[in-house]
Amino acid sequence: MTLDPIAPIALTGPPGIVALLFLWWYYSRLNREDVPPSRRKLRQASVVVMVVAVPMLLTGMSLVDHSQTPEQFVVVWLGLVILLFLLMWLAILDALNTLRLSRHERRSLRGIAQEMLDRTGESAPDASELAERAESDDPEQS
Repeated sequence: MTLDPIAPIALTGPPGIVALLFLWWYYSRLNREDVPPSRRKLRQASVVVMVVAVPMLLTGMSLVDHSQTPEQFVVVWLGLVILLFLLMWLAILDALNTLRLSRHERRSLRGIAQEMLDRTGESAPDASELAERAESDDPEQS
């Protein structure tokens, strides 16, 4: 019997190799010092899930024939669906973590700004004063 895949390996293999090379490059970039540890861990976990998913996708697309080995075909695609759900949860956790980090950064910047204002003896402007400044600085009105 001949193999009747969804797509030939010659068509799916090269993009799969490129994807794995990109994932390796991205994983190595996550080790920079400017990446917060919580973000690094979540994104490294996401990369690991994708590194497992790419060969499974190639297998499901090009190496398993649904008519010859339907059980194997179902196992591969079910595994891919599970990995995609895991990847979605990691993405949601990453988004929530980004919100947490940005909130912390805003608070830190507010504290620095308040400290600078305290040193100069000025008070922090209120919202109406900021709106007036923004209107007076509008280049379209001049």
